Amino acid sequence: MSETKQEDRWNVRPIVEVALNNTFMDGDWILTEDLSQSPNGVRLIQLGNIGKGDFIDDSRRWISEQTLERLGCTVVKAGDILVSRMADPIARACIVPDFPYPCITAVDCTIVRVDESRFDRRFVNYLFNSEVVRTQGLRFSTGTTRKRISRRNLERIMVAVPSLAEQQRISSILDRVTALRKMAELASKAIQSLFLKTFGDPKTNPMKWERVAFEELATIDRRGVAAGEIVKGTKYVGLEHIEKGTGEIAGFVWAMPGELKSNKFAFTSTHVLYGKLRPYLNKVALPEFAGVCSTDILPMLPKKGKATREYLAHLIKHPYFVTYATEKSTGANLPRISPREIERFEAPAPPYELQERFSAFVSSMRKLSVIQKESAQEINELFHSLMEKAFRGELRSAS
Repeated sequence: MSETKQEDRWNVRPIVEVALNNTFMDGDWILTEDLSQSPNGVRLIQLGNIGKGDFIDDSRRWISEQTLERLGCTVVKAGDILVSRMADPIARACIVPDFPYPCITAVDCTIVRVDESRFDRRFVNYLFNSEVVRTQGLRFSTGTTRKRISRRNLERIMVAVPSLAEQQRISSILDRVTALRKMAELASKAIQSLFLKTFGDPKTNPMKWERVAFEELATIDRRGVAAGEIVKGTKYVGLEHIEKGTGEIAGFVWAMPGELKSNKFAFTSTHVLYGKLRPYLNKVALPEFAGVCSTDILPMLPKKGKATREYLAHLIKHPYFVTYATEKSTGANLPRISPREIERFEAPAPPYELQERFSAFVSSMRKLSVIQKESAQEINELFHSLMEKAFRGELRSAS
């Protein structure tokens, strides 16, 4: 058996070695009084701008060029990778876009300037957002209420890296995952746009639909299932499994005998699942399977001829209902809205046939989204599998 060539091996190394001069850089400590009221000058990139692989351009803070010089801040360059040292999740990263103005970043961000003679920038970004890095990041982090990892501990994280050519090949494959995810996001925006175009803003009701109490459109189905009655293999959905805003069900738990200790609610694929705890998180899901859920999730059953579940889901996702639910919630630390307050909510009741046409469009978009996400998940799982095999010394780069 021939020896593995050095350039064909996946080498396990500290992640700091991907940076020029093997050095990560800290962001800067910027106080409130350092900020400028003028929306120009030097942009301060904050933790909230760092997504899981993508730059989130939704909030902007600025300092003046004079403040930049006075504080001696590190200027962030286009193509740098910014890593969040705070959850959630810890060690998430993104590539800095090419802005027409100078930028700096906050102190809880780490700046990684990739050594592109040996490493592919995209591959490094995928590495930071991988489970391999995230798992180690959590292990090296400190704090109880909010986890934080120091720059020194971030530098200690070990990763497996193939040759530059193999990095580029893998990055091109993973770029397809990003494209699929963005297509799913566009589909979601198209649904929101169609909802408003078809039914109008539910708050102002420009179409002059009849307003009715929510209980005329749906039943809050609180059929309880005792913990001892939950059979092995039942799918359990908790609040933590429903993504805020998107409503995607990001996993569930297969129930095992004696594992679920308290009573749950039953649901099927005909229900809408609504998270009543902290309603401002906007956790609304359309399950495609039957199971049980936390009692902090209310299964809602649309009334035939009155409402479709797609109409209901997008109605209660709308800021009009989110604001209502937030205002009607009780409990300082754990605010919840009661089912009775939901039933009293006055909502537009457009013609059922119009709702059915909207639902048909949503269903087609959801099927496309499922295909996209399944493809993306398969590729992501392959990437994580490659990392694990590389750590065990089982991989060579493709020739």
